[in-house]
Order: sequence, then C-alpha cells, then structure tokens
Amino acid sequence: MPPFVTLAGGGYLMSALMEVGPVITTGLGAHPIDWLHLDAYMRRTSVITEDWEAQLVVKMSAAFFEGLHEGEDPFSIMPIEREI
Repeated sequence: MPPFVTLAGGGYLMSALMEVGPVITTGLGAHPIDWLHLDAYMRRTSVITEDWEAQLVVKMSAAFFEGLHEGEDPFSIMPIEREI
C-alpha cells in the first residue's frame, strides 16, 4: 500500500470542491465543474480568493470526474492498490 501524506493545510479547498459540487450534471450527463460555476461560488462565499486556488479546485474536479468514469470499468485497479 502506498504511503499517505499528512497535509497541514488545504482542507478548505476540498471542502470548497464538495460544497460547489465535484461534478455538475447537465442534459448531457456529468462533467467536471466549469469556470462559470466556480466563479459564482467564489463571488458568493469568498472562501476561494486566489487564482491558484481556483485552478486547483478545477483540477481536483477533473480528477474526481476521471475517477468516477474509471470506477465504472470492472477491470480498473483501485487507486489505493496501484503501484507508484
């Protein structure tokens, strides 16, 4: 099992991702969050104020979305069991 890293900060970014929604659902299915949704969240909450934070949350959403699709494959290896 790969080692886990203890983070001293940044939990607020994960909270923001979960609050805004890690994915959005449209008539065409689920997608990573887009800049429009994140910008609205940023304006209303002031939790995320820096550009780098916004970029990171968008990347986290894309990774979450990728993991959702990968998890649909019965032959996919769980991330915890992958070799680094």
